[in-house]
Amino acid sequence: MTGIAHYLYHKTQSHSDYGNLMRALKIILILCTLTTFILCQSQNSIPYLHLIDEENPSFIIGEGDIHDPTARLYKYIIQYYVDVNGNIYIENIQERAIDKYDNKGNYLFSFGKKGQGPGEFPFGIPPFAANSKGFLYVGSLNKKIMIFNPDGTYRDEVNFPEELKYHFLAKIKIDYADRIYVLSYSTKDKEITVSRFGSDLNNYKIINNAEARPPTAIGTHGDRPDFDFDQHNNLYLTDNYDYTIYVYSPQGQLLRTFTQKFKKKKIIPEDFIHLNEKGEISELSGTDEVLKGLEDKDRFWPAVFGIDILEDDIYVWTSHQDKEGKFIIDIYDKNFNKKAKSSFYNHIRFKVAQIQKNKLYTLNIGSDDKELKKKVGLISGYNTPCELLVYPLMPIDR
Repeated sequence: MTGIAHYLYHKTQSHSDYGNLMRALKIILILCTLTTFILCQSQNSIPYLHLIDEENPSFIIGEGDIHDPTARLYKYIIQYYVDVNGNIYIENIQERAIDKYDNKGNYLFSFGKKGQGPGEFPFGIPPFAANSKGFLYVGSLNKKIMIFNPDGTYRDEVNFPEELKYHFLAKIKIDYADRIYVLSYSTKDKEITVSRFGSDLNNYKIINNAEARPPTAIGTHGDRPDFDFDQHNNLYLTDNYDYTIYVYSPQGQLLRTFTQKFKKKKIIPEDFIHLNEKGEISELSGTDEVLKGLEDKDRFWPAVFGIDILEDDIYVWTSHQDKEGKFIIDIYDKNFNKKAKSSFYNHIRFKVAQIQKNKLYTLNIGSDDKELKKKVGLISGYNTPCELLVYPLMPIDR
């Protein structure tokens, strides 16, 4: 472009030729238009994909006749976990237990029960995860992790390390080598930590330690980092606020940092109107405290709230929504080249939809009710989650 301007200057100075001036301006206009067109085409060339056929799930857990005594029905579900073999573990709030299903949706047995003793849950179901052998690991409010045997019986409990004594467990995941990763946070130290434990929980290594962003009540409005593993057991960890993904080796070495520009949405009070577990529209409890704790620079929704790794593809759940209220998913290859985008219903606080083993697992929070969608905010689902739907995933390269 500089060469054209140089040419334009000398031509007009040497010949005072108005025709040359107009021809040069036309060239500049054509080049600008062509550049804009190429950039737009580059963006538009990223295909939008439908992940699933929403009318044809492989199976549904929690579906059945309320009058059928053999049906396993749920009033409300937030947590579930899928192990590397495709077995599914679902929190049972009514019985205060964790129900296990096989990879076809058949109920097998349950872990734990309501109570104060070993292997019992006094105040609801803490975060949990299971390894490839069927051992179940469950957090607790007293800074311990309980271990259950593959047959559902209680085995042991292990204290949190002294270094993490002020931390609360927020999430557990297990890699393909059965190493246990724990996301914890401390309101005292104002930090969020990812630690890796061995299967016996007797040794650990801190992989990532970051300053907590306000508010410190992690998960209040989607500020809970997410992580997943590729087939080589590399850890992919999100920084939700800035659309940043850190990739760590199984040994804890930082391999790569990927950052994507993102226009974040400003938080407004109406965003905290939600559909509660009773199916009623109300303001989320604690909203005033959350808003008061946010300075202007922090009054934005996180850029992303989830990540799923499927073979060589990376799915990043962003906080942008489409016209139906579904969250936009950016899809990358293993080198973070953008391949496609999609969208699906999810929950920005709890991430109730996830992609694993060529399947999409999701709680039934979606709805076609347009009027309801106008009444609730970004933090809400559109249905009371009481079923888990499992869909075969459509291939990306189609």
